[in-house]
Amino acid sequence: MPYTTLVRVSAQQSAMRGAGTGMFAQERLAPFTWVGFYPGKVVSSLCLLAPGTGGAAGGAASVTTNMHTMGTAGGALVIIADPAIRTGVHMINEASAPLLANVWYAKLANGYVLYFAGGAGVEAGAEMLTCYSRTYGKRPYPIAAKGECSDPRCCGVANHRRHSELGLSPGEWRGALMAKHPRELHVLPESIWDVRGQQRDQDKKEKTGI
Repeated sequence: MPYTTLVRVSAQQSAMRGAGTGMFAQERLAPFTWVGFYPGKVVSSLCLLAPGTGGAAGGAASVTTNMHTMGTAGGALVIIADPAIRTGVHMINEASAPLLANVWYAKLANGYVLYFAGGAGVEAGAEMLTCYSRTYGKRPYPIAAKGECSDPRCCGVANHRRHSELGLSPGEWRGALMAKHPRELHVLPESIWDVRGQQRDQDKKEKTGI
């Protein structure tokens, strides 16, 4: 996955204490504007379970290692990003309370992970922040309290969402994202919008426990 974005951004010192480098929007982003796909090397999630790797399969980003990792829809593959490269959406930090996420992401059926501007959009010059869900693990910093996260998928659940697949996201997202499809991108296969398939897979997991 290439280390590129679909909008103008810059890597700068984060405004959040101890957060290091963050990503900032260089233009106003309307709601559901595509920011980019999570970049890096795509590997089997089993690689992160191998002895000595210290990783956790299917998570969002590792807080115990120097790797930036993102699980994909279905969990079989993981994308590992190089933190030394500062030109991809892997540089987007998680919002630390009292700040809220202004960027959301969804795992697509073809293995891509799409980051896009949240429901209120992103102002030019603002730091881009997201919520990395419950699967991120224990944080060394505070995040939005129950019911306060700006990501609607985290509302109404005990401790933020567990899943980020597009098929398990609000139904109107599909149309909103399709309407914002960047002109410079080739038309992506319809399979990435296979939200019914993602829902079927999740229902099967819940019923079988696998």
